[in-house]
Amino acid sequence: MDGRAGEEDDRRRGHHDLADAGAAGEKDVVERQLEQRLGDIDAAYAHLVERGVDVSPIRHVDQVQGGWADGKGGPYNSFIFFKDPDGNGWAIQESPLLGGEGSGS
Repeated sequence: MDGRAGEEDDRRRGHHDLADAGAAGEKDVVERQLEQRLGDIDAAYAHLVERGVDVSPIRHVDQVQGGWADGKGGPYNSFIFFKDPDGNGWAIQESPLLGGEGSGS
């Protein structure tokens, strides 16, 4: 069995290569990437921009066309990306279970 079957299964389950979204939204090789989930991606984006962080636009995985697209997606499909001062890549993912928009809380 080749590796492509596993990659296709991952895409169907919503898994994707976050490094491909890159810092500031461009494809980038990230040596170390940290991931965090939070409840409100819009508030996180505004918070980072207010502090002068070079952050990507809010992006989502386009399930039809494949790849990344700007704007919010469905549940668990809204992300922002940035690098910290040490060069670590960060991926922030919105989680409806943590009190974000549409969570019902």
